[in-house]
Amino acid sequence: MGIKPIAGDLVFTDKHQESYRTEFSALAHSGGANRRNGMRQKVYSVLTIDDDPAVLRAISRMLRSGFKVTGVSSVLEALSLLQQGEKFDVILLDLAMPDIDGFTAIPMLQELEHGRVTPIILLTGDIADTSQGKGLKLGAADYIQKPPSPEILRLRVRLHAENADLRAQLEALAYTDTLTGLMNRRGLQREFEREIRRCMRGSITVTVMVLDIDHFKSVNDTYGHAVGDAAICSVAELLKQFFHRATDFVARLGGEEFVVFSSEQNQTEMELRLLQCRDAIKTAPLYDDGIEIERRISVSAGAMTLTCTQSSDFRLDRLIQRADVCLYKAKETRDSQVWEEN
Repeated sequence: MGIKPIAGDLVFTDKHQESYRTEFSALAHSGGANRRNGMRQKVYSVLTIDDDPAVLRAISRMLRSGFKVTGVSSVLEALSLLQQGEKFDVILLDLAMPDIDGFTAIPMLQELEHGRVTPIILLTGDIADTSQGKGLKLGAADYIQKPPSPEILRLRVRLHAENADLRAQLEALAYTDTLTGLMNRRGLQREFEREIRRCMRGSITVTVMVLDIDHFKSVNDTYGHAVGDAAICSVAELLKQFFHRATDFVARLGGEEFVVFSSEQNQTEMELRLLQCRDAIKTAPLYDDGIEIERRISVSAGAMTLTCTQSSDFRLDRLIQRADVCLYKAKETRDSQVWEEN
């Protein structure tokens, strides 16, 4: 079944549920302007997971104003979308899915990069307290009884989307380096813990690289901290260009030191990307008050590659220390060297 935003009329395929679907259809036609207090609202993306096409279309109609709705008929389709990097602001999940039930699906959706932080609202006809409590304990953000009131559905979806927006903004402040826009160490730690669990399950190869700008102090001493900051930002931008895959994580540890954590690439390809990035940094221009200066910078790097296993005890600080040993060896030789752990 193809995956696309839902549109079109309701199709009744089960005469025993026709009255139920008729109620859904009638509720769906009570729209709502995409404005609040005269101001245009943000359009949020919603992923609806329900095996009933009539329900998918009805929810799409209820949320036709102010939301972009994508509907899928199975949990597996939803997982596939998230694995491909699709982002959603809210997930609506039918509790009684035939392929994977809603309770089982919640942690599966949360474990993925975007599903982990996206609020999940359960759609159910079961109003039992025990059922609701179980879903909330597993990490669901809310419950909505089927068929929902269009107004309540819109208000709850928007409320959870706005709260997630605010939380993401606060997390960005906590996990982002303000100078470069890269992750800081705290942000890298968070991504590392998620990614390393996945790699351990699949015995996937990972690489940790530590890079340091050579003779950075002399840049600050000669040209001032503004040029030093520009040099740091230049290295950050080039690292993002060369390590841009979904399984590449680039962070600034502090000062002139950076870390790249990467998975699912063989050692030869990783070495090639690292060397190409190093060479690009050596030729990148530096500017002082908009005027290009003669000075160029270089980086030295240390790297280590290993294969994750279920029995491994991996900690980010230990892996960085091992890559650091290679970095120190590189700096003891001459500038712009790359050493790796044998």
